[in-house]
Amino acid sequence: RNLDYLEFEVDVLNKEQQERMEENERALKRMQKRLRDEEWRLLRGEEDEKGGRKKNVQSGHKRWMPPSGVEVDGEMGGSDDDDDVSDEGSGSDSDPAISVG
Repeated sequence: RNLDYLEFEVDVLNKEQQERMEENERALKRMQKRLRDEEWRLLRGEEDEKGGRKKNVQSGHKRWMPPSGVEVDGEMGGSDDDDDVSDEGSGSDSDPAISVG
């Protein structure tokens, strides 16, 4: 009798868990569809639902871009010491300059 009760409880819990997982999957699919639709809308340049205005790349607002022809030479670490152990044999003179722009 106790075993039957415990098996029943396990079945109920499994069913609840399965329902939660299915609901989470449905919510995830809805979110993916909404994001995909929003991305397509933005790529096509349609009106933003929340802002009520068109997002136009040609509106005169440009992102900052560095001047062309600027070259950066160096490492990301910020240290310019030549006697660093990790730099041995790297031949920093033979490394090409990084072009920005």
